[in-house]
Amino acid sequence: MALTTPRVQAWIYAKLTADATLMALGSPPLSTGVRVYPDTIPQGVAYPAILFAFMTGEPVKAIGNIQIWTEMLWIVRATTVGSTAAGLEAIANRIDTLLDGASGTAGAGTIFTCAHDQERKDVQELPGGNRQHYLGRYWRIQARTS
Repeated sequence: MALTTPRVQAWIYAKLTADATLMALGSPPLSTGVRVYPDTIPQGVAYPAILFAFMTGEPVKAIGNIQIWTEMLWIVRATTVGSTAAGLEAIANRIDTLLDGASGTAGAGTIFTCAHDQERKDVQELPGGNRQHYLGRYWRIQARTS
């Protein structure tokens, strides 16, 4: 069985970038340069952006060591740099609308369920007195590859 993580990553990216309402949010809009990134945000990009990452996963197996699916935990967050988190709530709320209860496919992968989990809000102090703000949540995703 192939790894599930790359399939789910592709599904999340496609789900978010295909939504015109989400891509129109932000100033400049998220569609400018399609600022949705797995794992890390490249240096020099405009903000706001969306950052998502795989946190952990565990196979769910039946008798006979047959894998049914992988229970995964992902984090998806809107982020911006500045003195305030202005605009992040609208982006995070739209992400919730798109992902909560969603299912689908990505290549040889099937996403059975995507359900919201804990919310997450962070602020990091940056050099020069600026701040990086994050707002989003963890997502429980059940998926399998064929």
